[in-house]
Amino acid sequence: MKILMLVRKKEDKVGEFAEMIKEGLLKSGNYVDIFFREDDLNMLDLSSSMNGLKEFVRKKDENKNYDKIITFDWSIAFPFVFPIKILKEKHFCFFYDLENSGGKSKVLQKITANMLGDHLISRTYEIKEKFPKSKLFEKDMNDLLK
Repeated sequence: MKILMLVRKKEDKVGEFAEMIKEGLLKSGNYVDIFFREDDLNMLDLSSSMNGLKEFVRKKDENKNYDKIITFDWSIAFPFVFPIKILKEKHFCFFYDLENSGGKSKVLQKITANMLGDHLISRTYEIKEKFPKSKLFEKDMNDLLK
């Protein structure tokens, strides 16, 4: 399976977790490309990535024809679900934790989760409980992406 992973930044707990997921996917025989929005693409926030991230992924997918595209964090997934869903069959989003900052971020996380439905992957039971349509990640990303 060819997989594209998009993560907010390399040097935080989500970035480290995404690298661990990547290694597991590679060991299972998958091809994986990983890009970090802030580090690799120099898109430092949601507004700068709304169009830029979509175009980057469209071009990469056109070139490589990925089987799955995995985003980590609602702010990476949001450009793919709003205002219209793109790559909806291929796109999965991984929520590492719940948004704890201001009200706007919580609302946008909830909108993103609702639009993703069963293409949302929850790292914890707490996230699964908040977003019941999501799939619960236990140990193997391969099982969730089938």
